[in-house]
Amino acid sequence: MYAFRHDEDEPGMVQLLPIEWWDHCIAQLAALEKFSDEHRDPDGVGWTDMYRPEEPPASLPWLDLSEEQFVSLLKPHARQFDQILSSLGEVEATLGIRAIGFGPSQVDGEPWGNAGIIADMDGDRVSSIWCRVSGRSSPEEKDRFAAMLSALDAHRHMLLMDWRSGAVVDLRAREQVDVYLA
Repeated sequence: MYAFRHDEDEPGMVQLLPIEWWDHCIAQLAALEKFSDEHRDPDGVGWTDMYRPEEPPASLPWLDLSEEQFVSLLKPHARQFDQILSSLGEVEATLGIRAIGFGPSQVDGEPWGNAGIIADMDGDRVSSIWCRVSGRSSPEEKDRFAAMLSALDAHRHMLLMDWRSGAVVDLRAREQVDVYLA
């Protein structure tokens, strides 16, 4: 059994989005920073309100990827998770979300993936893609993770949006990917 375990607030913190969303993401980062400054708790720890990003304009393209395409793009580079678990339990059973994913770990018998790319599904279509990169990953695992990102980008030009760090990475530029993964 090869499983991916995550906190319930982790999905969506690092997203893979169509490259056409670049300007929208940059604008949302600026709005997030401004909101954060305006709503910092007076004691300096935390905030008094939570920022809710604006929906992207309807004119921006969405992911157009089937489950079969997602699997065929990542399977040559990584191992598919048998189970995806949140800190609440099995994602599908607990949250009603069907998700599939792949992790770069190739160690036989390793029960948990500490890094992975996860697709939330809506029927047989990918509704969103998010990921976690781990500082504990070996250089070989980071290289496999970069290959996974490149495979998805080769299908459809994408960006990686890390809302926690504010990093926006053009997945067409391998050097940007390598810097981010380092």
